Amino acid sequence: MKRGGWWPDDGVVVCGLGLASVAVVAWTILPRPLADGAVAVAGLLAGLVAGSRRRPGVPDKASPSSVAVIADHRRAEEERVASIARERAARAEAERERDFAKLVLASAPIGIGVLEGPEHRVRLVNRCTVELSGTPAEKLLGRSIEELVPDVAHVVRPVVDRVCASGRAEVLREVAVSLRNGTTIHADVTYAPLPGTGGRPAGVIYLAQDVSERKRAEADRQGLLAIAERARAAAESANRAKDEFLATLSHELRNPLAAIRNAVITARFDEPRRGRAIEIAWRQVDQLVRIVEDLLEVTRVTQGRIQLRKERVSLAGILAQAVDRIRPQLDERGHTLSVALTGGELLVEADPARLAQVLDNLLMNAAKYTAGGGQIAVVGEQQGEEIVLRVRDNGRGIPIELLPRVFDLFAQAEGTLDRAEGGLGVGLTLVQKLVELHGGRVAAFSDGPGTGAEFVVRLPAPISSSPAVAESAPASVAESHARVLVVEDNVDVADSLAMLLELFGHRVQITHDGLAALAAVQAHTFDIVLLDIGLPGMDGYDVARRIRGELGPTTPALVALTGYGREEDKARARAAGFDQHLVKPVDPDVLGPLVARLATTNAEGPGPAATFH
Repeated sequence: MKRGGWWPDDGVVVCGLGLASVAVVAWTILPRPLADGAVAVAGLLAGLVAGSRRRPGVPDKASPSSVAVIADHRRAEEERVASIARERAARAEAERERDFAKLVLASAPIGIGVLEGPEHRVRLVNRCTVELSGTPAEKLLGRSIEELVPDVAHVVRPVVDRVCASGRAEVLREVAVSLRNGTTIHADVTYAPLPGTGGRPAGVIYLAQDVSERKRAEADRQGLLAIAERARAAAESANRAKDEFLATLSHELRNPLAAIRNAVITARFDEPRRGRAIEIAWRQVDQLVRIVEDLLEVTRVTQGRIQLRKERVSLAGILAQAVDRIRPQLDERGHTLSVALTGGELLVEADPARLAQVLDNLLMNAAKYTAGGGQIAVVGEQQGEEIVLRVRDNGRGIPIELLPRVFDLFAQAEGTLDRAEGGLGVGLTLVQKLVELHGGRVAAFSDGPGTGAEFVVRLPAPISSSPAVAESAPASVAESHARVLVVEDNVDVADSLAMLLELFGHRVQITHDGLAALAAVQAHTFDIVLLDIGLPGMDGYDVARRIRGELGPTTPALVALTGYGREEDKARARAAGFDQHLVKPVDPDVLGPLVARLATTNAEGPGPAATFH
């Protein structure tokens, strides 16, 4: 080894290599400005060392081996630097991917979470899970399924266990989850395995979608469908009831009409049996009137258009009249009727006419559905603050399943109480409605077919003890003979009404339209005008107004004859100037006294206004 100056050549090389290494390392580790400075300083020091040991006039000589070593070392350092740069870029990319995944997880509109471990404890939840549960994330983490969803843990845990065991996803539909605020949500939850080592899942990820709105919408839809189905069933039932009612009405009308026709033919050609024939016709006319009246009454009652005229009356008096009216049916079937009213005089605050309808229907019902020779008993008594009336029979009875519906309108099944022996199925409905209007109640009892039936009516007992109003006897026909004008477009109705009035001793003239009626009242003097409302051309209301306007104080008593008996019909007749309102067919027992009273009032001059019926 040759020496030059103070340092050997190899020493210079070693020193230079050391400084170069320092420069490379510094350039690799330090930031770029500091690294560049370090390399510059190292190069300067290397130059100073080399320059300080040079001999004057001797050129520098570098060993070939030293140059190769430096080049290899530099390449190695450059590769290491590139590797570090790539690692840094990969870490940065991974961080960006992680941040993006966190953003997606936080922004997802469904609940997402991860369950880990054998107890499937919560490892991760997103913001939507927190919002759905109403529980902070820190209180959800680490919880088991039983702690997280205790109400449905028995359903969820087996599913999660199967997902972990099979590695296949499963879905639970509309899981009901109770929240801390007391509400309940419904969610569709998908459970899927998280990839792990050894072919086994590392955990389970769940995705929960709130379907509460869908559930409510479906419930609303089902509710609307149910309402529509009920409406359809009700419409079909009503349609069947209508068809049954029309068929029954046709049957009920044909029976008395057939009897009336046969009786009229018999009375016309068979003198010895004329009296019997007339009896039959009279009874069947009453039946027709009852049918029509029941239909009108039940319509008025169910629509709330009945106004009761209550007064204190004796139950015994009302019951006695009802028994008299039903007596022909009782005798015809050979029934025995017993009446027992105990505890002294039984008084009720009631509309006598409406209470009579109740008793008529109950007695008629008992007579109709009891076999010939049956027993019917009426028992009345006061129990505390109620007057109780029982109507019992030993007839066919009522099937147990029909008892809750026995008072329904047109609702009886085939062969039931108000249909099997005739009738329209409105009588008991009318009984119930009228009793309820009086503040009472009615109930039906029976042990089944063949055991008879009992109807119990309970009415409030009067509070005070004022005397009862005696039932007034029908007024007799006055001795005076009234001059009556009958205005009716139906010729048969007009003629039969005129014959009835003439039978009472009155003088009658007939016209068939409004103009003829106006001419008649101008040409003749009448005490009473019986005026049909439904006249052709000028109706009865207009005729009444014209008569009032033309005759003024000398106007005869005006009586409306109509098939309409609603309160609004009566009010309209009153407004047109009528004194009375009669519904067809007119009961002779009502018409006779009314005409007599009006004739007397008209002969005596204007007096107090008559009560409008």
